[in-house]
Amino acid sequence: MIIRSSSLICAAIVLTMAANPECLAMSLYQSCVKNDGLVPVADSLTATLLTNGLFYEWSGASATATGKNLCATPNNTANLFSGTAAAGQNAFTAAFMNNLTIGPGTALWFQSIRNNIGLDSTKSMLTAKGANVITKFPPAKVTPKAGDPILDITNVTGSDIFLDSVLAQVNNSEDPLKISPSLIFSPDGTAVAVSGPTIPIGGLDIPAGMTEEYSFSIGGAANWAFTIVTTDSTGDIFVERVAQAATPEPASLSLMGLGICGLLYAHRRRHEA
Repeated sequence: MIIRSSSLICAAIVLTMAANPECLAMSLYQSCVKNDGLVPVADSLTATLLTNGLFYEWSGASATATGKNLCATPNNTANLFSGTAAAGQNAFTAAFMNNLTIGPGTALWFQSIRNNIGLDSTKSMLTAKGANVITKFPPAKVTPKAGDPILDITNVTGSDIFLDSVLAQVNNSEDPLKISPSLIFSPDGTAVAVSGPTIPIGGLDIPAGMTEEYSFSIGGAANWAFTIVTTDSTGDIFVERVAQAATPEPASLSLMGLGICGLLYAHRRRHEA
């Protein structure tokens, strides 16, 4: 029965890979998250993705600020929290370990491996003894696209923000999707040229709701990382990062599917002989 159904299996593989390569995509996301309250000391983080979003790993680390750059130097280990979900889950709540806290005006470095669905900011926040804390997430939504790395940077606030820098690195020594949840990914690969709007001294103004797009050619790189720095209307500086292992182009995925089909067909012919 399995052998005689190979044509159906084959069609499903090719159609799924060719038409929906994005369904296979996972990325590592990193961002700075600020306790924007005046008094509460945060002791946990609740994070929820939009519909169909799935977390597979999540970690949190304390960070040292330099002026208004809230996460200038993140801890290289996940000293606040870490967790995994092999099948993926839409949300999690993580209490900070070892009685560590995030005080008012300070921030943590949040890392997760997830499918490419954004955070639901209405359901994601720092908490203090179960009570919500005023939480500030980065002012830009970063969205990777299929093919050569293409990054959409969207202003999700009600005020202008400034894009200060965009850095692309390839062939990092660590695979961003295989890093232990107890560690914080730190790109160390070769910097490559990025295509997109020129960023002037003082930053590129992105009005509320507007999007700027940046890209680079991945060539034969094993993995890549995009790091962006933005400044919001209050002067807070946020760092965000998206990293992926290199994935085949849609055409390559189709060829892969056809190769699997060929193996199934050869297997059936041997059994019918």
